[in-house]
Amino acid sequence: MRSLSPMQQLFCEQYILDLNASKAAERAGFSAKSAEVQGYQLLQKPLVKDAISKLLEARAKKTGITAERVLKEIEALAFFDPKDLVLIKTPQDIADLPEFVRRAITGWSWDKDGRFTVKLNKEKALELLGRHLKLFTERIEHSGTITLEALVAGSNRADVTLPGGE
Repeated sequence: MRSLSPMQQLFCEQYILDLNASKAAERAGFSAKSAEVQGYQLLQKPLVKDAISKLLEARAKKTGITAERVLKEIEALAFFDPKDLVLIKTPQDIADLPEFVRRAITGWSWDKDGRFTVKLNKEKALELLGRHLKLFTERIEHSGTITLEALVAGSNRADVTLPGGE
């Protein structure tokens, strides 16, 4: 059975830090010039993919951070009832709130008139949930007609600009 080389193992350990293949390859000892290519190529290898999956799984188990837990936290931010915040006048009042309401508060401060205010980000939480549920998928529609012959003939002309400016 094949195993990872020491550099591949180090790449995997570095990759899970920031999920950046180029930086991980460089930190694992590959040259800066080839790090982008090496990182990409390493991520294509089944042994490397498997090792990264195992490292991420072990980290999730150790920290207790799972996709379900993150979604539950976003849910708390997105669906709290603002009326639960009406009686807050000082930071101490926050401690008396139910936990799910406290978790919806992202910060607090005093405004220029000395009034205590809490900071919330309900919109961002709803956006994250919407993206998770694929509610906000962008669709690009194209209209018009072109024949294959015209496309082929046009691609040989110097004055034709292809999508993306090519």
